[in-house]
Amino acid sequence: MDDSTQPEKQRRRRGAKARAVTDEKVSLDPKSLKRKIEEALKRSDSTIRSLEKKDDMIDGKKKKKQKVPKEGEDGYMSKTQIRNARKRRSKQRKQQIPDTSDGDDVDGGDDTSGPKKKRKKNKKKGLNKDPSLRYINDPKAAPLVKKAKTYFEEKKIPFQVHVSKTSGWRTVSKLPVRRSSDDDNTTIIGLFKPGSHTIVKVPDCIAHHSSINKTITFLEKECDKFGIEPFNEINGEGSLRYVCINVERSTGK
Repeated sequence: MDDSTQPEKQRRRRGAKARAVTDEKVSLDPKSLKRKIEEALKRSDSTIRSLEKKDDMIDGKKKKKQKVPKEGEDGYMSKTQIRNARKRRSKQRKQQIPDTSDGDDVDGGDDTSGPKKKRKKNKKKGLNKDPSLRYINDPKAAPLVKKAKTYFEEKKIPFQVHVSKTSGWRTVSKLPVRRSSDDDNTTIIGLFKPGSHTIVKVPDCIAHHSSINKTITFLEKECDKFGIEPFNEINGEGSLRYVCINVERSTGK
């Protein structure tokens, strides 16, 4: 049947259907799809650029980008130096925060002030205690010994712990060197308090060989005499951070 003989309404409907089909074909055409995607990407890029420009502006003025110094230039820092600088900054921030854990009660009551003062005194005593004496009365209670016992028990292998002498057994030592926080401001060579970097002076450490204790006392005096600056963890300055003292068992030297 020829289109000319069809009613006008039917022809119009067919024309609308034909237009819908052609629109679908156009939308499914790969070239048109690619063009639409490119246009969308351009719009997103322009939006991102405008946002970046806003970020770069402070009070209508353009921010100056900080130039990172390259190797050989002034101010250059390696990855290790950058990491250590971050650690120092975090320590400085912690030191700036006041410690209110042992402070007076807010209400000012007398009931709680006594125990708090006692706890503070006990903390000070703990700072001067030799960390190597922690398990001196019961060496089998040391975490490493317990871990070994548990491991062998799980494997069903007999494991016995034999305790040798508890004094003068340590002949190899690596000891930190720091500046005293007291008024005398002298050099300290000692041990770190467990779980911290608070140094404890141990001139007569029972665990150390007697030669190590003598060497520690000698080195502390020599450092103060010749002005050798111990390492400072806050600013990263200082020329002496650790000392390693080894003793030959046969000769004791």
